[in-house]
Amino acid sequence: MGTYAIGLVSALSLLAWAANQTLGLHFPLTISDTGDAFVRIVGLSFEPNIMGAICCLWFALVLYWRERLTRRVLVISIVIAMAGVLTMTRATWFSLGIILLLTLLRRRKPVTQNIVGVFLISLTVILSMGSGGPTWLLPLLDRASSIFTLDSGTAAFRITSWRLAFSDIQSNDSILTGLGSNSFSQRHGDLVSTARIDYLSNAWIAQLYDSGLIGLTLLLVGLFALWRRTSTPIESLGFFLGLGATSALTSSIWFAFPWVFMALFDSGENPKSNSLRQIYEKKRPLSIRL
Repeated sequence: MGTYAIGLVSALSLLAWAANQTLGLHFPLTISDTGDAFVRIVGLSFEPNIMGAICCLWFALVLYWRERLTRRVLVISIVIAMAGVLTMTRATWFSLGIILLLTLLRRRKPVTQNIVGVFLISLTVILSMGSGGPTWLLPLLDRASSIFTLDSGTAAFRITSWRLAFSDIQSNDSILTGLGSNSFSQRHGDLVSTARIDYLSNAWIAQLYDSGLIGLTLLLVGLFALWRRTSTPIESLGFFLGLGATSALTSSIWFAFPWVFMALFDSGENPKSNSLRQIYEKKRPLSIRL
């Protein structure tokens, strides 16, 4: 059900993006940031980073359950991953790379190879769309080439805000307990008013800022415990690494979707089991089964 819902939004977003590239028309579900020469998919989120996190984390969840899912769901998950790529967020690209690499290294079955193969073919087709392809591809290539550049654009603003956060922590001698929940924007209203985001865009630094080493440690221990509770931690590792990477450039853990996604991991049942119905039958009382 989740794949159908997210897939529908992703498919409509891809169509809106394609219409912009081929016809020059602007539709909802996409956004053109100030100073950017390309259109980015935003979906129903308020910024591309959040949409990218939703897409790549759901893609990781589908890959975890791939042995039980239908071919239709797997194909839709590729559409979701494509939408994630076209959010043009570097953290999403990095996370998708980690997820695909770990999946290939862990599982070399045809179903996994087919998913990765279709993903790469679809990516090639999408990136070759549009009139005057080489012209509009240049900004995308520039974006890719600057993936590790931190001295310009939004990356420069993020670095500036992170430095301010550490300066606040040091000046207030609050490394253990932090400075209070969501207090960064209150201390730096002037910075917020001139920026495109109004929160400390790194979930881990934000947690340190809000609740100190105590809160950050508890959060990391909790996430580690959730990862270890999955029946096959190696299979779910890509999801949690993706969560760490996407949350390093936006505070996605403040939102509900990462926790809902984590709740969909099993805690003791084998994801390679033939069907969900087998689990249901096994857990039903004997009297009812008879």
